Amino acid sequence: MGATRRYGPGAIGLTLAFSIGTAVPLAIVALAGGELLKRVRTLRGQTRLIRRVGGVILIAMCLAMAVNLTDGAQRLVPGYMSTLQNDVEEKTFAENQLAAVKGVPTGNLGDCTANSSVPDRCGRAPAFTGITAWLNTPHDAPLSLADLRGEVVLVDFWT
Repeated sequence: MGATRRYGPGAIGLTLAFSIGTAVPLAIVALAGGELLKRVRTLRGQTRLIRRVGGVILIAMCLAMAVNLTDGAQRLVPGYMSTLQNDVEEKTFAENQLAAVKGVPTGNLGDCTANSSVPDRCGRAPAFTGITAWLNTPHDAPLSLADLRGEVVLVDFWT
């Protein structure tokens, strides 16, 4: 919804549903933790301290995320989907499907040269077809290759 910049009842409903879905498990953990603290004798006298330390840790983590201190850790930990993605992308099935698309030359993209004297060494880009929604274009209107000629463009396809 942030990418489409469209906010309305659906966006508000989704946000509320997400909030409730996050709040309920947190409330259960908080209540269960409180009961645990009441029952364990050694922790009974430390309840106030434990809550304060937990609050400080929570605020510190929020601040760290707000100023992007956690980005480095996210890059160090491999994505859980990377194995699946590599498994799909490195199969000949995917390569064959891509090669079967009209206007795409067979062979490796590594054969393309950035400074080639032949402008379309790797084939011309096919027209955009079958796209159901456009994001971040003027008035979210469809584009054509003729509209983009002479421009540097990054096209990101979401599936």
